[in-house]
Amino acid sequence: MGSHDEATRTLTEAHRLYLRLGNRLGQAHTLRHLGIVGRTRGRNREAAELFTAAQQLYAEIGDRLGQANALKNLGTVRYQQGAYDAAISTLTSALHLYVDGEHRLGKANTVHELGVAHLMKGDLDSATRALTAAHQAYVEVDAQLGQATSIKNLGVALRLAGRYPESAEKLTTAHERLSAIGVRDDEIDALNDLGDLALDYPPAGDPRDYFGRALELAREHRLQLHEARALTG
Repeated sequence: MGSHDEATRTLTEAHRLYLRLGNRLGQAHTLRHLGIVGRTRGRNREAAELFTAAQQLYAEIGDRLGQANALKNLGTVRYQQGAYDAAISTLTSALHLYVDGEHRLGKANTVHELGVAHLMKGDLDSATRALTAAHQAYVEVDAQLGQATSIKNLGVALRLAGRYPESAEKLTTAHERLSAIGVRDDEIDALNDLGDLALDYPPAGDPRDYFGRALELAREHRLQLHEARALTG
């Protein structure tokens, strides 16, 4: 919490200075980063307002990349708020702003977020297509974490679609990669996802084992939301 407070204070002071100097690009950058801090703290309404203000400034300046990144951030907040159609529309707008042949990682991230928005909306066909495309885009730019997270979310979509053997393959691969990379929150997510799969598809393994390992890791790293999910699995 302290680091978030410090980041907010520093960025707010920077924004004041940019206002005083009339530096609109600096204003846009600080607004976007304030939005990122707000989203990290769970303040989605505040984050949405900051991302909206940032993308408007980027648009006025003519900074396509900045505008695309701010729209991507806004789209992510929208689906976290449950506004799935708004999220999909916003993310699609972001995708159109990235220049073909450039900004390949930004485009990959946006396609991935589109996949997640479709997944949360329950449109499994669209989610599967977007997440598959995102994975391929991550492969092309050699983004290891992006590959692992897109495989994990694809595994979830396949489970919900009843395609259990394919889901098991994706989730197992995702867990192995996330464990190797060392991203513990995503690794725990993958274990919980495997537990959910095993409840529906016994050949995937013992759900108690997956949830137990997820719980142990969540407690070790003090990730309470992940701990709660493992306990209710």
